[in-house]
Amino acid sequence: MDKLIHTLIQAGLLTEVQAQVARHDLQVHPEMSLGDVLSLRGWAAEETIDFFELLWELRHSQPERSKIGQYLLEAHLITQEQLEDILQSQKHDTWGRSLRFGEIAVLKGYVKPNTMRFFVEHLFPDQLHKTTQNPFSRTSSTTRPTETTDPTQRQTNTAKETHTTTLTEKHQTQPSKSSQNLLSRFTAKMTLPRRTFPTNPTLGVDLEEAFSTSFDLANADDFDLGQF
Repeated sequence: MDKLIHTLIQAGLLTEVQAQVARHDLQVHPEMSLGDVLSLRGWAAEETIDFFELLWELRHSQPERSKIGQYLLEAHLITQEQLEDILQSQKHDTWGRSLRFGEIAVLKGYVKPNTMRFFVEHLFPDQLHKTTQNPFSRTSSTTRPTETTDPTQRQTNTAKETHTTTLTEKHQTQPSKSSQNLLSRFTAKMTLPRRTFPTNPTLGVDLEEAFSTSFDLANADDFDLGQF
């Protein structure tokens, strides 16, 4: 049982925490199988557990190999419809990169990357030995920027970056005309002589002191706090 659980963890079909919970469930319910427990908890299909328990060692030891899609179908990791969908995408080269079956299955979200890698490593290790690069890295490699080795091109790129940086700094250090006008008006209003107000003996409030930090907003219709 522990060997089966370890295989499922390696295949990315079970986590360490789920494995501990499953072991506890089997202790509480010894009449149940691992497939029953994982199926009831919704962590894996019972047919998938049966495949790894009864057929995995046989498929791994067979000298002749079937298509990887057949193994995934046999393990109930993909459906027949998903298999045909992957084959159609591979046939029409939907992504324009001549992707392999496993890469398309991962891109479409039908199979986890760890699960696909497990099948490739154990059933088709020659595909991993063809290159030291991750066999699924091609799905994202086209989006990575390439570094040029041409000195002239490097100088051009450096000049562009310097020009962009200069413009950015100039934009940040020089305020806009609207901000300058608003600041001038604000400063002018604050320098006007303060109004004098008599003290209200009834309220006991010095109106001049109350308005000492205020300024006239009557003519500040376009005052925008968001510009500060």
